[in-house]
Amino acid sequence: METTSVTCCARETALLPNVSSQHSITSLPAPRSISPSFTSRSLKTSSLFGESLRVAPKSSLKVARTKKSPLVTRCEIGDSLEEFLSKSTSDKGLIRLMMCLGEALRTIAFKVRTTSCGGTACVNSFGDEQLAVDMLVDKLLFEALTYSHFCKYACSEEVPELQDMGGPAEGFSVAFDPLDGSSIVDTNFTVGTIFGVWPGDKLTGVTGRDQVAAAMGIFGPRTPYVLALKDVPGTHEFLLLDEEIGEGKMFSPGNLRATFDNPDYAKLIDYYVKEKYTLRYTGGMVPDVNQIIVKEKVIFTNVTSPTAKAKLRLLFEVAPLGFLIEKAGGFSSDGKQSVLDKVIVNLDDQTQVAYGSKNEIIRFEETLYGSSRLLSQLSGGRAIGKSFSSRNMATKAHENLISMGIKIIVVGRNYAAHAKELGNAIPKESVLFMKPTSSYLENAGTIEVPHPLESLDHEVELAVIISQRARDVPEATAMDYVGGYALALDDCQGNRR
Repeated sequence: METTSVTCCARETALLPNVSSQHSITSLPAPRSISPSFTSRSLKTSSLFGESLRVAPKSSLKVARTKKSPLVTRCEIGDSLEEFLSKSTSDKGLIRLMMCLGEALRTIAFKVRTTSCGGTACVNSFGDEQLAVDMLVDKLLFEALTYSHFCKYACSEEVPELQDMGGPAEGFSVAFDPLDGSSIVDTNFTVGTIFGVWPGDKLTGVTGRDQVAAAMGIFGPRTPYVLALKDVPGTHEFLLLDEEIGEGKMFSPGNLRATFDNPDYAKLIDYYVKEKYTLRYTGGMVPDVNQIIVKEKVIFTNVTSPTAKAKLRLLFEVAPLGFLIEKAGGFSSDGKQSVLDKVIVNLDDQTQVAYGSKNEIIRFEETLYGSSRLLSQLSGGRAIGKSFSSRNMATKAHENLISMGIKIIVVGRNYAAHAKELGNAIPKESVLFMKPTSSYLENAGTIEVPHPLESLDHEVELAVIISQRARDVPEATAMDYVGGYALALDDCQGNRR
């Protein structure tokens, strides 16, 4: 059969304030099963998608390296998907697997536009009606995994049983949702494919964090292939053409019927409405989650209640998408923990979930369960001066606070009684001054009294941790920038205040 060319545009994305992104354009051969009418058109490079992303000069782009992955992971102009993967990992089997799935997504993009959306009079084991397009896409993906020769086992949401793909036991196992949102294909909404890749021959007794790769294909006006690799920073998008996640106010609320008998979820939705968040919800999980990566400021929620049970599958949907979001610098939660830390016991395990920025996930967890493990991790770290908290605080929490605490701003003379005690006039406005970051001490660290001082006055104060860069913040939204609290000990010679 005659072949055509397909243009690919790649973008590295991270939901972090200081991470730059870039585009690259290349041409790839089309799969053999694509019709000759699937022609190509040119694409002009332009601005990046998402408000806080920016194109950085080539000389200023820096590539993060890890001990496990010393290879350069930046997409250069002209890179193909295969070239990017080759620079990102030395595992030829993983490269082959991800390439085969990418080829399958191209074919699916064409089939979604042309295949019947009618029912088949069949239902899957979850009780969902199976459409003709579901079964076709399911078959295409199983064929692609067999053709890769590196997949040992695979299972799909349509066929949630382990299928032997003929690969080696030391290869990979793949779980996928062949066409998330297939019921809205006929209305021409965006739909997509989700898959997670685990090492070896097991898909139970593992967690989402064990994945070596995850990806989604998005079939709409554009056809992006969004992927993340375990030891490679960032989430990467390749745009198939037939021609760090920041704070913001957009929400994508799923399973709203749960607000009827889950008052905490109702409270959370009311907060979004009251605070004038923009509603962006399509009903398809892939486009709703993809906009978090593209727009970098969306919170996606799908919460359960006594009468509205969980429908999202941990293995086929929640864990792979959680891997993509967290590799992009975002966060995931089931209300109490990252979805990547949930052990997959059964192939059909279901769960509630939220994806978004750190502050949004903190709000999600606090509203639903009264506390957030992210906030406790942050506020349990180092204090300014000597901390009176436990010596057993996690090292990770220490690192979080130190990495964020790039400056110490002190508010002085804000207590009238204290000002009078020192014989100072009460200022009309609080006095602001700074202290050096050498003031940070480990928990139970030793405070050295400088010579010739013999004693110091001690004051226990509250340290407020500002979790993101900000300026000219209105009082109404000030608390959105508070990431946690710590104890501070102010030592000073009394007559030198």
